[in-house]
Amino acid sequence: MVGARKKNHSRKKTSLGKPVKSSAKMKRRSARMILVLLVGAVLLMEAVSLMKSSFLASKTLPVQVVKLFAGDGQASGAFGAWDMTVAKNWIGLSDQGNKRLLIFDRSGNYQRQILEKQAGPPGFNEISGVTHDESNHLYAMDTWNGFIRGFDMKGRPTLKVNLNDKGFFGPRGIVWSEGYFIVADTGSHRLVKVSTTGEIVGIWGSKGSKNGQFNNPLNVVKDDKGRFYVIDADNHRVQRLDSTGNYEQKFEVGSTPSGVAVDPKGTVYVSSLEGNFVKAFNSNGKYLGTLTDSENNDQPVDGVKTMMALENGDLLVDRQADIAVLRAASRPVGK
Repeated sequence: MVGARKKNHSRKKTSLGKPVKSSAKMKRRSARMILVLLVGAVLLMEAVSLMKSSFLASKTLPVQVVKLFAGDGQASGAFGAWDMTVAKNWIGLSDQGNKRLLIFDRSGNYQRQILEKQAGPPGFNEISGVTHDESNHLYAMDTWNGFIRGFDMKGRPTLKVNLNDKGFFGPRGIVWSEGYFIVADTGSHRLVKVSTTGEIVGIWGSKGSKNGQFNNPLNVVKDDKGRFYVIDADNHRVQRLDSTGNYEQKFEVGSTPSGVAVDPKGTVYVSSLEGNFVKAFNSNGKYLGTLTDSENNDQPVDGVKTMMALENGDLLVDRQADIAVLRAASRPVGK
């Protein structure tokens, strides 16, 4: 039609003559930028984590074996220790597979054994954790019978604490502390303070992964300050509690821990049969390094079930078929 106004298909222009971009296009561009930033952040975090892991893996603490003893060649015969306790003049082992307790002197010489016949009925049913008191009595956790059994140094029974019908399920760990037993009640995911008459004095923790909670606590040891170190097996860590059961610190190991020891300087050692390592931490939970065998091409120290720290800082390690004393490679053998 003559005189009809032509349609303008061009985009509107600003006062500067530039086209106005559509809001949809701007949103798409913003979304792409956000996605790029997120991907970059994730990649950066992964790179930092990889560098950190590489740095941690490179930390080694060389040690050497300065003493070793086993049952082979002694009257005890071969053993497979589940746990051990170290007194002033002797070492006690729970030989779970052979249903007995073994006593060696501090030099590794066999002294005696405690069999089911001496212990009295019922027969041992997975003896696990062991501990001792100031009077040289040896105590053992008889897991599936639900008993704490006590013996003197002649192997005579001195105590049998019945834990049945008190909420326990498969308790394994035990440590003596100022007239009481601290029991790692594995299946009930707690620590329990028990008197020598079987009275429950305190219950610490519950099932979970928060600080102060447990998931299958396997064992417990005590340091010279009266604090407790709990092997929190399925949470892949060790937790430290104060003398009244309050949470203090955790030591993350990234694998199921099997043993823990604290030396006189406060260094915490955690072993893992699953991870084939022994890791060291300071008292604040900072990773210090992984123990390596200086006489075996600095291969990681593996196969350690549980440990005890000796007065001079050496580690007595239970490799199930034998017991070894480890010492920092920088220290002279005679020291």
